[in-house]
Parts: sequence; structure tokens; C-alpha cells
Amino acid sequence: MSGSFRVVFAQEVQVWRSLSRLLHLGIWAALVFIAWTGCAAQDKWRNTEMAAARASKQAHFSEAEKILVANVSFAETLAPKDARRPRTLFDLAEVYRAEGKYSEALPLYERALQIYGTLYGAEASEIADTMEGEGELYKSLNDYLHAEPLLSRALAMREKLLSPGDDDIAQSDNDLGELYTATGAFEKAEPLLQKALASRKKAFGEGRSETAQSL
Repeated sequence: MSGSFRVVFAQEVQVWRSLSRLLHLGIWAALVFIAWTGCAAQDKWRNTEMAAARASKQAHFSEAEKILVANVSFAETLAPKDARRPRTLFDLAEVYRAEGKYSEALPLYERALQIYGTLYGAEASEIADTMEGEGELYKSLNDYLHAEPLLSRALAMREKLLSPGDDDIAQSDNDLGELYTATGAFEKAEPLLQKALASRKKAFGEGRSETAQSL
């Protein structure tokens, strides 16, 4: 191998090594950018959900609705197995229910249930929450035939998945007890309402609004 050839060959090797380093740097830069973009989107979604929750807590439901409608549009662009999709649908359904927009809320509950079922299987706290919301919707319509199985399943799931004394269990006891009261099934209603009241007295004390809800 001549001296000039060795020089050219060494230069080509150096060029390829430089290109290889640049390629690896480019890949890493792309991965970092993708990760950063994902984190930024997650933060934006979370902040928007929190803003809607604050508006709902203050009974500013039209404001919460506007925020969540925009967030649903974003959620629809996410991957099919992204848990933010059903959560956003559920949150908007809850706002619609609070506003009395039952025909808008019902399909959102149904879609959220379908996606949660795909993600988590037959039982999950998110599924129980969604069943509870949909059951309460039917109860508001005096459609107790559809409300009872949803509220019963939500209660059973929460009792299985949550710790004893969790307020979500008390809420389910209270909601199902109210349904049985409305239908005249007082023998079923009384133990549920008493259980909810006892749980909330233990957790919150006598004078709290959470306890008063079960009186």
C-alpha cells in the first residue's frame, strides 16, 4: 500500500467515524426531544385537568366544560392505550351530568368504560368510578332499572379494590342506599346508609359536610 493511499484511506476512515458519531448524536437528540415533548404534553394535560377540576369545585361548570372539550380533542390524538383518553372522557361526562346534559354525558361514560375495560380488564378503580357516575346519571332520570346494577357493581368493585374506610366506598353505600330508598326497598337501604354514615363519622367527625351527606 503506497503512502498516498494510506493517507487517503485514513482520511476516509476518520470521515466515517465522524459521520457515525454525528448519527449517534442525532439519534440521541431525537430521543431526548421526543421524551421532552411527551413530558410537556403530559404536564399540559394534567394542568388543564386540574383547572377544570377547580372550576367544577366552584360550580363553574360552563368554564369546566369548555376546558374539558378542548382537552378531549387533544386526548383523541393520543395512543389507543393512553389512560388519559378515558380519563378526559369521564371528567367531561361528570361535568355534563352536573349541568343536567344527560344525553351528552351518557355516551362519554360508555366510551370511557369501553376503553378502561380494554386497558385494565374487568375490574379497576377507574371502572368503578365510571360506573358510579353513569349509575348516578340514570338515578337522576329516575331510571332505577339501569342505575341499580351499575351502582351495585361499583360498590362491589370498590369494596374489593379499596382499603376499608375509603370514602369512595361510603359514597357508593350512600348512593345505592338512596336508590333503594327512592324505590321503597327500605330494608336494603337502611344498612347501606347506616354503614356510609358510620364510616364518615369515623373519618371526618360529626360536623363535616361529608358526614351530613349521609344523614
